[in-house]
Amino acid sequence: MMENLVVYGAGKRGRNLISLIDSCDWEIRAVVDGNQTLWGTYIGSYQIQAPEALKDIDEVTLCITPAFHADGIRSYITDIFQGKVEEISYNCLIQKIYATVDFSDLLGAVPVYNRNNSIIFACLDGMVLGGVQEWTKDICTKFLEEKNENTYILSTGNNGNIAAILENHMLNVDIDTENMNSVENIRKLIACLKERLPCVLVTSYPYEVFAGKIIKKAYPDKIRIISGIRNAAENTYQEYIDFHECVDAYVCVSSDITREMIKRGAETDRVHTMICPVNCPGRLVRSYMTRRKQPVRLGYAGRIVVLQKRMDLIEKLIEVLEARKINYYFELAGEGDYLQKMQEFIIGRHLQEKVKLVGVLDKQEIGSFWNDKDICINIADFEGRSRSVAEAMANGVVPIVTNTSGAKDDIRDGENGYIVAIGDYEAIADKVAKLEQNRDLLPDMGMKAHIELKRKCSMDKHYQFWKEVIHFEVDE
Repeated sequence: MMENLVVYGAGKRGRNLISLIDSCDWEIRAVVDGNQTLWGTYIGSYQIQAPEALKDIDEVTLCITPAFHADGIRSYITDIFQGKVEEISYNCLIQKIYATVDFSDLLGAVPVYNRNNSIIFACLDGMVLGGVQEWTKDICTKFLEEKNENTYILSTGNNGNIAAILENHMLNVDIDTENMNSVENIRKLIACLKERLPCVLVTSYPYEVFAGKIIKKAYPDKIRIISGIRNAAENTYQEYIDFHECVDAYVCVSSDITREMIKRGAETDRVHTMICPVNCPGRLVRSYMTRRKQPVRLGYAGRIVVLQKRMDLIEKLIEVLEARKINYYFELAGEGDYLQKMQEFIIGRHLQEKVKLVGVLDKQEIGSFWNDKDICINIADFEGRSRSVAEAMANGVVPIVTNTSGAKDDIRDGENGYIVAIGDYEAIADKVAKLEQNRDLLPDMGMKAHIELKRKCSMDKHYQFWKEVIHFEVDE
């Protein structure tokens, strides 16, 4: 129990934390948020207050729950609060709460161990649209094809279309994804994992580590945890460092992430860098819009959202292309909460003949989508290593992207694509204009992009990488 615990943030993470605190009979001194429209409203029995309410408290233990902008919030609190502030991270607080929960009915009895190590890839968002989900299905399929029969996907039951080979290897746990950190959810995950001991648990998100850590404390030699890090947002690094004592290895999707984790204290021999393979044609057969009277073909594939993917800047980019009278045609594939606004933008500016939303692509449609494009656009604020850009390059598309994590692993600026500063849609427009005016660059740079990805996209090599990591981490 902590005295004067203050929770900052009334979003989903904050609500989940407050629900957990309530269920475990901990106390909260105050819930504060910078959004004044929330002041006076309630989360459970707690009234949301302005941060200025902290002025009446001598010292506080502060937990900042928003996943983004923590530095700004921290500075804001420091400016208005003159007392002593001790900060505890979101994940560390949850771990401390779980440490006070009695799981002995699940962990007290000695389990019946399986003869062979289980390999469990966690995917607790369900098998919905997304790069993590596609990678999980691909790597598990490969392990099963190589006769590793104790390979499983830990999911929530929302499995969509999965290959027949995976059907009997889904560990479906009925959990409340809207309240992911509830004790009930953790108990279900503990029970599921315990049945598969000894095991390697491979996670793709920090919250997937909690149950594994609890099991590891009870049976330290029977579970190993490997954390895949797929995101280079500033807060992500700290969230993974929060689990440093129980994670046996980190597997990062880019060299940028690897360097940053080592910089923040992860031991070099515990950090690995992987290349996620994508489908890549053995021989590139395609055409480019080399005649200037034809529009240069732009493509984007991913979530249609502002957070991270910056659809608002895609709109600004389109406005610049229009102002410069660039001859282009732009297709955007995907779905998200900005889809309706994007459609309104297209209609409002009478761009229906030049900009098209094509919806969600099936896995089988990705190659043909990119084979019909000249240029791939990605204006994200952060990435781990964009699977969509890799798929585009594999199909001979010239990438123009912001300088996010992993971009320089695959793109040599000016040779097989272009990298611009984060947020600089004007610079992206400059590169589109350059390629639109110099069409002979498209096949040359596109072929170089294809060759770069072709040499990296071997599922056999990827399987061997994972086999070595898993073998190293778990005793035979």
